[in-house]
Amino acid sequence: MIEKEIVFKLNVKKQDFMTLISSPLNLTQFWMFLKEIRILNENEYIAKFKVFMNFNFKMRRVINPNQIIHEGVMDFPRAIFRFTVNVLEGRKEIVIAVKGEYQGPLEFLAKSPMKKFLENFRDKVIAYYEKKQEAFTVQELFKKLSDDSKGKSIIAIIELDSKEYTLTFKDGKLEKVEGENYNDFLTRLLTYSGFVKLLREEEIYEEEYESLDDLIQRLKEESKDKELEATVIIKDKSFKIILKNGEVIYNNVDPKYKGKLKLIELNEK
Repeated sequence: MIEKEIVFKLNVKKQDFMTLISSPLNLTQFWMFLKEIRILNENEYIAKFKVFMNFNFKMRRVINPNQIIHEGVMDFPRAIFRFTVNVLEGRKEIVIAVKGEYQGPLEFLAKSPMKKFLENFRDKVIAYYEKKQEAFTVQELFKKLSDDSKGKSIIAIIELDSKEYTLTFKDGKLEKVEGENYNDFLTRLLTYSGFVKLLREEEIYEEEYESLDDLIQRLKEESKDKELEATVIIKDKSFKIILKNGEVIYNNVDPKYKGKLKLIELNEK
């Protein structure tokens, strides 16, 4: 099992914070990689994540006087996820210790994403209390998202004229718009003079490898008793690698390629 922990402080009331984090519906603001929450009953819900592959956990929440736990299991492939928040009340601020635990497929890839997951949670919570929603002019927003996406890819959910849009930026450029035709959206922005709300921003996680051989060796270990399909990016082009029982059965990457590459998706078939 992989365990990571992070500690930070907030100058807020303990009960306000615990109420905020105890509600599964609020987690979409703070949990990186979370794509959907579906409530089952007062204490149970389904959480759908995307980190290389799709994870659908049946979750439950446990609320104690100084602790909140969100924990769940995925039946196939079998996986366990636990998110524990311990809160200590000081004289002027609260001390928050957050632990993330994961056991299941792709554990060898999970250490870095879990660290980012916890750091993102901390940053989003702090930003929530500093300023719940940020409003920008079109020019200010595009400059921020362009700067934030240099050397990586990010997803930003914005609100424009009471309608939500999901934008994908990569290496400083707008790459994709969900909610409207790409060209129609850009045309609207050119004439829009109001403010745009940035509701959520998160990085699209990618794992970089020094060589194709390094990646394949790691994938061989993970695929010893299963079949995996990996999507990698080399110089802005995508390629597929499929492994079964520890052996490569399909690979359309040029075997002579010697540079770096990024793993962006990994699914069990």
